[in-house]
Amino acid sequence: MSTLLLPITLLLLAGIARPQVKSTETPKPRAIHQQTDSQEQQDVSLPEEMKTRMQIERADKDHQKLVESAKQMGELSAEFAKTFKETARLDLQELKKLASIEKLARKILSDSGGEQTNDKSDQDEKLTLAEAVDRLNAASADVANSITKGTRFVVSAAVISNSNEVIHLAQYIRRAEK
Repeated sequence: MSTLLLPITLLLLAGIARPQVKSTETPKPRAIHQQTDSQEQQDVSLPEEMKTRMQIERADKDHQKLVESAKQMGELSAEFAKTFKETARLDLQELKKLASIEKLARKILSDSGGEQTNDKSDQDEKLTLAEAVDRLNAASADVANSITKGTRFVVSAAVISNSNEVIHLAQYIRRAEK
């Protein structure tokens, strides 16, 4: 019986020692697993934050491009008006400037959320070419001032209206020159 008692005692001691070892080792992997879960949660939220930041940066860059386009349109129209006042005629280079002004006005109009309206040629037919050039210059300057003073969060009806006026006046000047 003593020979049987020794192996049973050893088995019991091994069984008791084994769960104790397990119980001390088990919390460590669980703690590591919990840390991994919290890191995964941070990793999941980090791309959302990065995505939001990227969208904000993209919107800021788009607005900055819009501001640059408006400034360029204002400068081109000022040059166009100055040259027309000096020469009282439109050459090929000036017609190219006029086309650029119209293209920039269309871009500003679409980027501002507006749509091109129908041509108001019945009102414009009463204008002389010099008056149309002056109004084009004034409308372009108004667009440039409105956009540079506003933020990217502002949708200005004045910008949309003046952009449409620039487009219509550019078309009128081109038709009147022919």
